[in-house]
Amino acid sequence: MFKRLFGLISPPPAAPLPPPSDLLSDEGYARYKAGASGLTRLITRHLGEQESERLVRHVEAKYDSSGPTNIDEICWLFYDAMLDDEGQRRGQWFMLQVDWKASEEVAWQVQEMLAARGIEPVWQWDHEGKTVMQGLRDLSHWLASRPLSLLMVDYDTDSYYALIMETASVGQTITLGWEAGVKILGFEDFAATQGEE
Repeated sequence: MFKRLFGLISPPPAAPLPPPSDLLSDEGYARYKAGASGLTRLITRHLGEQESERLVRHVEAKYDSSGPTNIDEICWLFYDAMLDDEGQRRGQWFMLQVDWKASEEVAWQVQEMLAARGIEPVWQWDHEGKTVMQGLRDLSHWLASRPLSLLMVDYDTDSYYALIMETASVGQTITLGWEAGVKILGFEDFAATQGEE
């Protein structure tokens, strides 16, 4: 009797809430995942097929485990996959990640990236009294004398993320970045956004 009386007083159960309208559709999410897979394959192909495919599978698993997300969060799935414990490894470095004021971190990461590409002679840079952007500019000029370019992955944070790519692949890398929801710029374009022309 109390249950029936309580049932009369209680409000009816609420209808389930629809998902927020800013979530990507399943189709949109799948397109970004495919873009991230293609981008990963391209930027890691110099590491060999086994390592490249390991990283592609890791990116795909990250997207699969995330569930629905919005366009503002999609780039962070790629970031997490590349830079978590299962992402890039010492000896197979492909993405520089450095805080804006940690100029001492630039040279060793670049050496790792160049070694993974089999590039010699290695780039030399003395960070004392210099900024990270000065180091990146110096690296960009050094790479220009080879068929390589410095690309910046712009997460709009106070850290810098960079890729070294074959100059012939720059356009494809930027396009695949957009398809993955990841903003990739040539170094000079990125420097202009930082007020460093």
